[in-house]
Amino acid sequence: MPAPTKNERQKCWDARDNFWNCLTENNDNESKCTEFKKVFEAQCTKQWAKYFMRRRSYLQYEDKLKTEGFKPADEKPKKKS
Repeated sequence: MPAPTKNERQKCWDARDNFWNCLTENNDNESKCTEFKKVFEAQCTKQWAKYFMRRRSYLQYEDKLKTEGFKPADEKPKKKS
């Protein structure tokens, strides 16, 4: 499989950005972004699409850590006195 050309890469990135914007605007409800998802999957290789979706999840997790801080899973809520 040959490497994507500059034009193909740009089309993929544009499709990714449009899909991600739709997801953000619709609180990650993919059912409202099906057309953007189809274009994204058509413009990007499967490997790239998989990577970008993992990247988006990581970026969302990172933002959550920055805004909410780290909360261990086994931590019990503190009782108010």
